[in-house]
Amino acid sequence: PFRSVGSFCCRGRDDNDSIIPSRWMTSPPRGSSVEALGLPAEVSAVVPSSEAPWEEASSRREKRSARRSQASVAEEAAETDEVREVRPEEDLEAALRASSEEHEQAIRDEAERLERALELSRECEAERRRDLDLRAQTDEEALALALELSRRSDPAEVERRELEAALESSRRETGRVDAKLDDDALLLEAALRRSLDDGGAPPPGLASHAPRHRPAPRLLTPRHIVDDDRSQLELALHLSEQVESLERVLDEEEDAETLRFALAASEADDSSR
Repeated sequence: PFRSVGSFCCRGRDDNDSIIPSRWMTSPPRGSSVEALGLPAEVSAVVPSSEAPWEEASSRREKRSARRSQASVAEEAAETDEVREVRPEEDLEAALRASSEEHEQAIRDEAERLERALELSRECEAERRRDLDLRAQTDEEALALALELSRRSDPAEVERRELEAALESSRRETGRVDAKLDDDALLLEAALRRSLDDGGAPPPGLASHAPRHRPAPRLLTPRHIVDDDRSQLELALHLSEQVESLERVLDEEEDAETLRFALAASEADDSSR
């Protein structure tokens, strides 16, 4: 039942013809005794009472096992540390790549968003400009219509039209009177010439004229009165046109100033909105 670990010396044989060793070189199992092993009582005399040799051997084995375990643990720890040293670098590179890709994608998305916003802003600006142009054109048309209505309803304009109508009527009447006066003058000149040729007295309407040897003066006709009236009408019309022109210039300046203020207020309102 013992495992031999070396040679030993015999002191003889017992009654059962068993070898009695003089020095034990084996280590029986823990908790065993000489009697439990079935050895004769004489053996107990040479077997030490203490189990120190077996305990020392077991302790040495345990120490060797512990050293091997520690070495194995150290090797595993070293391998784990190497893996840990390698893996963080790989993980860091992967994380950096992922972060770089995410950053680039975010930059691309932001650039696309800015481009869309810029395009939308340009469209809004173009629409606003078209709206302003249309509004300015509408305001100009409304202003022109208002000016035309103002001119038509202006008393000076009404008076000017009346003067123009009166002048035109006077011109037509003057034309008719001139034609009649020309005819009358021709008749009078013909009568005067016949009377002078006959050596008689001049007609009743020409009694105050000069003698025969002096040329007959120009006959006074109503044309002078008509010409004076026409001159006065033309002068009044000219003055009325000048007054109207000045009033029109002043009105246009006031309307332009009002339009500028309105456009500035509209632009300020659009910008504030």
